[in-house]
Amino acid sequence: MTMTIQKLVVFGGNGFLGKRICQQAVLKGMQVTGISRSGKPPVPLTNSDKHWINEVSWKSADIFNPDSYGLYLKDRPNVVNTIGILLENENYKKELKNGFSLPSLFKRAPNPLLYPRNSELRLKSNTNFTYERMNTKSMMILADTFKLILEKNEVQSALRPSLTYISADKGFLVVPQEYIHSKRIAELYLLDMTKNMTNPFRPIIIRPGFMFDELNTTQFNDVRTVLHDGLEVLNCANKLILRNQFQIVNDIIRPTISTQQVGRSLVDKLNDQRYSGILTLEEMLDR
Repeated sequence: MTMTIQKLVVFGGNGFLGKRICQQAVLKGMQVTGISRSGKPPVPLTNSDKHWINEVSWKSADIFNPDSYGLYLKDRPNVVNTIGILLENENYKKELKNGFSLPSLFKRAPNPLLYPRNSELRLKSNTNFTYERMNTKSMMILADTFKLILEKNEVQSALRPSLTYISADKGFLVVPQEYIHSKRIAELYLLDMTKNMTNPFRPIIIRPGFMFDELNTTQFNDVRTVLHDGLEVLNCANKLILRNQFQIVNDIIRPTISTQQVGRSLVDKLNDQRYSGILTLEEMLDR
């Protein structure tokens, strides 16, 4: 009997989390397509990265233009959408990669993690770079497109494909509430459209907390590393001093999780035909 090789399409496949999902899928023997606007593979951090990167088919497409990627959804693949933004500031991802010393984090003006203070500057920023568009509408368009293609597709398969949305555990102190609100709206849309048992795909929602890469070698000279280390200190204090006894504190101080761990947890669920629903931060950490 011929074994069916599962296919996976990852939107934002060359991104911070997307590349680790691609990596774990390749390691599990899946046929992976990584989609991004540029269509370029990520820069390898290690020699082992080079191997799995070469195993992925990198394609250029725009998630807001279904005609640019419909072809990749016709073979009933598992689909993952990692596209989204933490802040409505086009430059924040660049700021997260910038090098600086720890003391300068508190001296920077303006804070790279906050909105522009001047309302006119915000109006001049890219109106397409919003929570509603990037976190919510991108998921809605992809879900509608995938459902339509599957319903029209005559390809028969015993495997029921999945559509995964990368959501979020909770908000962050420096991030507006609109961020988590936009994530929850997308979640509800995906779950509501799949309530009918005849729906052609399994909905999977991933809720990670603050993520870091296990292979990060920057050593205290970028924003993400500083934030990760700070959160780890707070988590340690909450466990050792407060012993996690106060729920209000537990809701604010959340554990961090590596992109590799998120990738492993997700790929396990992709391979479980019985699984659908919300995968929480605690479930991924307990894996």
